[in-house]
Amino acid sequence: MPNELVGLENVPNCYIARIILDDNTTKSFTCSVNLELFDATEGDRTIWGYNSLFSDFLKVALIATRRPSLSQRLTEGTVSPLPSELQKNAFFDDTTKIHEFPIKQFKKLNGAYVKKVKFTVPSNTENLSIFAVCYIDTKALSGFLQLDMTGELSSYHGALVSERVLARGTAVKTSTVFYKPDNTVWSGPVHQHDGMYMEGSRHTAAPHSVLRTATVQNLKLVDRRGRSFSDRQRDSIQNNPVISNLHLSVNNNDDLNGMFFVNMKQLLLTRTKLGTKIADLSARMFNDFLNQIQISQMIVKRFNANVRLVKGKLGSYQNSTLNTKKSVIIASSTDIAPYSLRPKELLKERYLFTNRNIRAFEFTDDSKTRKNKGNFKYSVELTIKDKSQEYIDNIILQLRSSLSRMKEIHHALSRKGSYDYEMRRLRDGVSVPADVSAIIEVYYNNLQYFKDFNDTEKRRLINEKIKGFSVASYNPTTSEKFIADLDDLSSLMFERFGVRNEYNSKTPKTTKTTFMPARIFLNKTFEDNVNFFDYNRSYNYIPPVVTKGLPVLRPEDLLSRGSQELSRFYYDSNIATAEELKSLPKEMQSALTTLESVKVSYFSPLSLQYRDETVSIENVDSLDLKKTNDLVAGARQIATSIRRTSSQTTTGRTRVGKKNNHGLAKNLMRGFGFSNPSLKTEVQDTSAQNEEEIQKTLIESFYYLGENSEFVNVDNEFTPPATEDTQLAVGQIVATFKNNPTLGSAAYNFASADNVLSYILGSAKYSAEDVANQPIQTKALINSRSNSVKNNILQSPVDPLKEVSSLNAFEIAFKAMQKIEKITGFATDSNGVEIVTQPIFEMLKTSDVTEDSTLLCRMRYYEDAPMDLGPSANLMFPVRNQTFVVSNKDLSTPQYSEIPSLTISNISTVVSPIVKYSTTNIVTQRLDSSYVKSTKIIGTSQTTNQRVGSRVSNRGQVTDSSSTRRQRRQAATTSTTRRRGGGGY
Repeated sequence: MPNELVGLENVPNCYIARIILDDNTTKSFTCSVNLELFDATEGDRTIWGYNSLFSDFLKVALIATRRPSLSQRLTEGTVSPLPSELQKNAFFDDTTKIHEFPIKQFKKLNGAYVKKVKFTVPSNTENLSIFAVCYIDTKALSGFLQLDMTGELSSYHGALVSERVLARGTAVKTSTVFYKPDNTVWSGPVHQHDGMYMEGSRHTAAPHSVLRTATVQNLKLVDRRGRSFSDRQRDSIQNNPVISNLHLSVNNNDDLNGMFFVNMKQLLLTRTKLGTKIADLSARMFNDFLNQIQISQMIVKRFNANVRLVKGKLGSYQNSTLNTKKSVIIASSTDIAPYSLRPKELLKERYLFTNRNIRAFEFTDDSKTRKNKGNFKYSVELTIKDKSQEYIDNIILQLRSSLSRMKEIHHALSRKGSYDYEMRRLRDGVSVPADVSAIIEVYYNNLQYFKDFNDTEKRRLINEKIKGFSVASYNPTTSEKFIADLDDLSSLMFERFGVRNEYNSKTPKTTKTTFMPARIFLNKTFEDNVNFFDYNRSYNYIPPVVTKGLPVLRPEDLLSRGSQELSRFYYDSNIATAEELKSLPKEMQSALTTLESVKVSYFSPLSLQYRDETVSIENVDSLDLKKTNDLVAGARQIATSIRRTSSQTTTGRTRVGKKNNHGLAKNLMRGFGFSNPSLKTEVQDTSAQNEEEIQKTLIESFYYLGENSEFVNVDNEFTPPATEDTQLAVGQIVATFKNNPTLGSAAYNFASADNVLSYILGSAKYSAEDVANQPIQTKALINSRSNSVKNNILQSPVDPLKEVSSLNAFEIAFKAMQKIEKITGFATDSNGVEIVTQPIFEMLKTSDVTEDSTLLCRMRYYEDAPMDLGPSANLMFPVRNQTFVVSNKDLSTPQYSEIPSLTISNISTVVSPIVKYSTTNIVTQRLDSSYVKSTKIIGTSQTTNQRVGSRVSNRGQVTDSSSTRRQRRQAATTSTTRRRGGGGY
């Protein structure tokens, strides 16, 4: 409505229509502000423009300040915005400039009075706010009319409007729009009442509506300042491994499950054609390149690692493994799409990581069992399809296509039929094509290859460039410059990366090889030696698993296993401190009774398995000592029959010109009596034969050794075989000498000398936090006399950690612990690239196990050398399911934390008509006595016009006739008025 648009206050509303920031010098930039006032026709005349008495003394003041304290006071309405008053304020200094213009300097266009004000601003400006106000120059008017216009009559101004341009050095990005109850935009001043915004500068008894606010993008401000971004630095790329080491786990079905990682980022940087040229890209762009790498073949193989004696450089012999030429393919697969391996029963991809830098693969070997002797190794072979050059070619094509389209748009918008060169704006009905936004995004996406700015800055650049193509801001110069920038970038891209023969005039000899994506071949032999026979004796620390692949535990399953561990050693969770430990510091007592936080950090064996026999270790207070000793004895015998290999690996290929003498060496060794140490003597079983049958099978010695060669008859001195009890007793005596000497339970008795707790208290290496992180099993031994602890070892008349019959069982239960560790990441090189052969493991805590957790964990024997904690070496048997995953998620689907897509402005939103009436700084209008009351000026005439401003305004007090106009003109020539304007600051 015209009355709202022109103004309902004392004088017309002044609008800040557009703010444009441009480069100027290295020390400053320019700020251009478009000001607008409106007039409207009412009957046969305009609202205020017809009245020369009114318009001749109407001025606009533009205040630009870099001082936040003054800006705040103007915003709150505590300081008068009139130039004459503002200059007297204590906060006014050289950081504030006032630009004054009479309305006659405004250009009239279609009922609007427009003025463009341009000034300079220092480049280091942190905060910048602008204010605009329309006012009557009462001093000049009083001189013209020969009237005394002092006091309240000296301050006659309209509503103050404001915009925040810079805040902390950054262009303000959001603005506020006010809507009336009918959802149309309110264009005038506002005030707050009872926490709500309402129409008008002040609250009155007259009806006025409550306004609704909306936050929109600040499209009024266009920041066209160029940023001098530095070129991206090409760091020296380190040659780190691409394929990790192997993480093994053997389940309860004797299936070997292995997991390894492939560092796709390292692969891209060091093995692809464009690797050195795309280093240090932004995360988003690097992901784009990673998506161009595809595995065309992955093969996992197994081969025998035979032990040989080889002669070293010093002439000594040592064990070495020779890879036999014969290998077995365990599994193979290929990518059906980038980052999507075709799942096979024995080979799958597991999505454990939230970024694309590293991929995890899992394979299963179910063809061997613990009955198979021998050492085995595994290897992986990768064939990679590199389509990064094809990706670059498409980028260059896209840039050239964008350049061609931009030229078409520039030609269409720059014609006189589309652009009004007098008004310096697009004509009504002409819109900017929507694909300009996409072209601008393409430009900055590819500029980021060469210039060092992040995605946040890129979003700002794109949105600012789009705002420059809005209907209100478009200028042919803008599109001309952008076309030149596009052309330069296209040429730079072509020069840096090159293209295939598509841009060359020469025709390739064969299309078969010319356009084939590059192939990259990788292979790695893992150092781990696997002996399935070794798993004839093993521990179970988690419930048995027979499914193929690494065990996957739900978080609640792992927490339940931790609770089970607590119940094995404690009666309840309310742990009391033993009497002899109450003399300890309070923090140390608390650390010894801290269990919940580490209940998943250490596990003791649930069972011991030897061949097909299993003994439970779960109930610590009722251990089967005899069966445990029997299985331990058998398990130790297996160790003597397993041939261990060194980690050294050589190929089984004979050098050209040299004879392979492996077989000869073997025969010579046998000839000199060096037989295979694992060779066993077969003894014939005669228990089922009678004496006559036995005699028939015997041959007289004289047939071989001659007469008088018979053995001496010793039947009278025959000793019957030992009974089972005798054998057990002998076994216990032998075990006494075989077991390493131990301090026994005295090591955990605070009253004994050289106990573990005294060592901790006297050492500077251990804090209360370190003690709190100790195993609950160790804490149960130290706090054994507490009523909360099961199996009071310290009160036992016989030390179970020294007694031969109980030593094995109690050492397994209390000392053969596994420390549970999780992978938290990988070590990185100087460029921040992960080194997959150096995973970082940290102790798993209860707080780490949450509903959303995805954790790769491993079990390792817990040993603390300074405190002499840990199992005996002859009790460190293989561990089943030693590598496992904790997750509730489907690991066969990606878990990537995708980089949020850029929020890009749309051309259609930029041309919205609400831009002019939005504000980034809501002003509280001054309501004190300096705000002119209309009754002071207005006479007795009852004619009112709220569109001009006065609430009971009457413009008829001064007679408008030819004689009075002549008198006013003469007075005007003799009066002196203040004029301030232009000038930078």
